[in-house]
Amino acid sequence: MKIGGLIKSIYSMFDILITVAPKDYNKLPFVMRSIMLNMPDYHTIYLVSNDCIPHDKIPIEAKCYLDQYVLDYDFSKINMESRRGWYRQQFIKLLQTVTLDNYLVVDADICINKPVIIDLTHPYFYLGRDQNHAPYFECFNLICRLERVYPYSFISEMMFFKREIMQHLLNGLGVNVQEFLNICIAAINIVNDGSSFSEYEFYGNYVTKHWPDLYQYKKINVFHQKKKRKWTDDEIRNYIDEYKGTNYDLLTMHSWI
Repeated sequence: MKIGGLIKSIYSMFDILITVAPKDYNKLPFVMRSIMLNMPDYHTIYLVSNDCIPHDKIPIEAKCYLDQYVLDYDFSKINMESRRGWYRQQFIKLLQTVTLDNYLVVDADICINKPVIIDLTHPYFYLGRDQNHAPYFECFNLICRLERVYPYSFISEMMFFKREIMQHLLNGLGVNVQEFLNICIAAINIVNDGSSFSEYEFYGNYVTKHWPDLYQYKKINVFHQKKKRKWTDDEIRNYIDEYKGTNYDLLTMHSWI
């Protein structure tokens, strides 16, 4: 694929993709309403989970899929059993084909607190808290000789993807999706860290390496909050109300269980 052809691929719409685990189902109404208020020009919201999402947790019209339908792969090949579902979500974000070719991934445990700029022809990387986790890049190097090429982390709570980027990668490696996943899982097992791979770090550095002028880079203000259990509805509601109108672009509500 020629660079010029990629840059000239202009689409008029984008979808939103949310991968969600049962521990975050009660956050979905808050997440989806924050999307509707702060980026109303999306086409369709897609929800992907490993189980059926309760109907009362979907306040806005959305299309729901089970994750094995979206990405059929045997993730039991990953050595660390406790991380298999987490990696499955990452590769769904990178490789799914249910949305439009332009899609914004929004994590299921955030609230968008201010309007988000969406530029389809020259999209933004939304840069949150910086970090430099060496195992990620050890893994990326094994997969496709990818190193850290941007001096700030792409780890964030949302990212705008273009499907043709990943197709360019697959074409360059001469592999299909299943073969690419085999390569990635082998690298994850070799690195053998609790966090061996990051979809956001991988995609951001790959794009920056090959098309440094395709995306814009925008630092955003994120307020991080976490609990070692599920959040209650009242806790979520009070948290959002407390920080409404502040300078934070995103509010996180992580549950580490």
